Formats: sequence, structure tokens, C-alpha cells
Amino acid sequence: MKVLIVGEWHSLVHEEQLFQAFKTKGIDVYQFKTYKYFHSDNKFLKKILKGFDKYSLRLAINNINKDLIAYAKKIKPDVFFLYRPRHILESTIIELKQLNRIKILIYNNDSPFGKKYPNYFWRRYFKIIDYADKIFSYRPSDQLKYKNLLIESELLMPWYDPIALKAIVRKNFSERQDKLLFIGHAEDDLRVPILNSISDELKLFGPLKDWSQRYVTHELKSLVKTTIWGVDYFQTLSDHKIALCFLSKLNNDVYTRRCFEIPASGTMLFSEYSKELDDLFGDMKGAVFFKNLEDFHMKLKYLRANPEIIENIAKVGEQIVLDNKFDVFSRVENIIRNS
Repeated sequence: MKVLIVGEWHSLVHEEQLFQAFKTKGIDVYQFKTYKYFHSDNKFLKKILKGFDKYSLRLAINNINKDLIAYAKKIKPDVFFLYRPRHILESTIIELKQLNRIKILIYNNDSPFGKKYPNYFWRRYFKIIDYADKIFSYRPSDQLKYKNLLIESELLMPWYDPIALKAIVRKNFSERQDKLLFIGHAEDDLRVPILNSISDELKLFGPLKDWSQRYVTHELKSLVKTTIWGVDYFQTLSDHKIALCFLSKLNNDVYTRRCFEIPASGTMLFSEYSKELDDLFGDMKGAVFFKNLEDFHMKLKYLRANPEIIENIAKVGEQIVLDNKFDVFSRVENIIRNS
């Protein structure tokens, strides 16, 4: 079986992890990266291309679609896996569907139904989803929204990458740092008051542009360090006893990939509550959940007073992630079964 993964490829997290996992399964897998069509070393041109990307202008995306069709005709894949396909034209999908019984699978880690992006952002996406042989949903709420459009979809939850975990040096739990760790983007929600309230015991990493927004306090702006990826990311998780997680309201999140990466690193997950996470881990069993600022500090105080509980919860959380196969290889096996 030949699989062609089509995606933006802005980082080594999303499409790249799937690509590498497909390779370990002995699948003949190829990649088509769209980010390069919007990249330039010229600052002025880079700014223009950023606008083309944001608004998915035909002037820029015509080349993407032309090259994709040519590449597909060259390698003749059996399966197209379209990862967050914002720039693929309806006419391209129609032409691809005519090639040798090709199956088209679509996955979107962002919610096309959420408030994170304006309506125009997903306009091309909604024109092609009817042509998909299978749509994978990141979150249950997306499944319901697709159903309202008379489209069935299958849940494909986020994952962690065991390959990166193998490359880190895991410390004994007692040797880990006591500071609370948060790695992630800024959003004008519960994370700002909570992180600000623990700024004296916080390690913070994330996109610097995000954390320069006006709703972010001066304390947090002075604390944040640039985003880390790959082995450095997992090593940092593994160097701490507790890592925090917040759920994006703009993206309708009830979990994120960090909810699985943190326990997989042997670190205790201290997360904003969702029913889905509570059903998976159990509050004060495989993770600790909070619903508001007061709840957060009540549970933090309890954890600080009973430090042995932190390691116990971390161990249970890690075992839950392992037992339920939340790794990228298991996700790929699910995709293969649907191909």
C-alpha cells in the first residue's frame, strides 16, 4: 500500500510523527509539504506570502494543487491522507478521485467549527469533505458537528511519540524539579490568572508572540521562554514532577496531545477538567483536574503537603496511557484499518 500524506508541515509534531510511524509499519509512505509555497528569506515577500496563506488566495495555491496532482500521477498512491487541508481545491479532489480507486482520508486537529478562526479560513475545507472516504475527528464535538452535516466521522484522538521518549534521559522522580511546568500557547482564559498566581514557582515555554498579547501579565511575559520541540520537549517534561495543561475554548478542546505526552513522560498531569479526561484518568488517580482558580490552589496545596501522592498519580497516569495505546503507532494502525 502506498500512502501520500499532504499537510503544512510547520513542525515535527503533527504530520511528521505520522509519517515516521507509517514507515515503521513497512508502509510505502510519501509526503507533500505545503508550507514551502509560503516561505521566503525575503522579509517583504515573506509577509505577502503569509497573507496568501492566511486567506488561501488562488494566486498562491494554484501551484500547490497543480504540483500535487502531478506528484500523485507520478507515485500513484492508494491512499491520500489530508492533514488539515486548507488549500486543496474541490477540482483537485475530483481529479484525484479518478486515479486508480484512490481513497481520501481527511484529518483536522483544529476544530473547523470552533471560534479560533474566522469563517473564511475553512471555506475550501468544507468544499472537499463530502468527497472523503473517511473523515477522522480530533474531538467528540467535531463528530457531532459533522453528523449535523450528514457526514459520519471516526474519532482519532491525539497521541504521544514513543520515538522521542526513547531518546531522553529519565531521572528518578525524587530528582525531578518541583517547579510547575507549562508548555503551550497563550489564550485569554483560565490559564492567565492561574499561571500568574504561581509565577514564583513556574517554568513557562510557548510561542513568544502569543505571550506578548495585552491580556498577558507582565510577570508571565518576563518568564516565558521560546517553544521547545522534539527530544528537548520530552526531556523538559521528564525533568519535572508536575506539568500543567489547559483546554482551548476557541478550539472546543476537551483534551490536547499534552494530556498524553505528559503522563507518557512519567510526569503528573495537572489539567483543566473535562469529562472526557476524567473518564480516561480519574481525578486524583491517574491525573489531577481543576475547574477554577480556587479549585486549582486547593489541590495544589494538598499535593505540596503530600508529595508522595504526586509520584503515585504520575505512575498510574503513565500506565493508563500505555494500556490504552495512546501512542502514534497505534493511531497509524487505526488509519491503516480504515484504508
